Amino acid sequence: MIDGSGDVWWQALKEYFELSQSEREAKYPESATDKEKLARPYFRPRLIEPVRCRNVVIEGVTLQNSGYWTLHLLFCEDVNIRGLTVRNPYWAYNADGITPVTLAQSDNLRTGSVEVE
Repeated sequence: MIDGSGDVWWQALKEYFELSQSEREAKYPESATDKEKLARPYFRPRLIEPVRCRNVVIEGVTLQNSGYWTLHLLFCEDVNIRGLTVRNPYWAYNADGITPVTLAQSDNLRTGSVEVE
């Protein structure tokens, strides 16, 4: 099992959205460095993100509590997914199981026994 500790990210994002525009600008100024900007709560980590990979096999694993997209296949070829379980709360911000938009950018995706809760 791979657990992304998403609750930390979801709480930070919730607090961010509860701020007024002026509070956001004060807490997260545009003058921040690039490194500081990446620490903002809306820049959440993907749990697994293979990029431009070939012959990818994801098998027999449970992925849960992702801070953002759970399995983000980006420009991958020949991907086989079997025995995958994805568990994220229904209310988690963008904690998609397998990101469909990116799947269109991946070639030869095959799945079997995939469960997304």
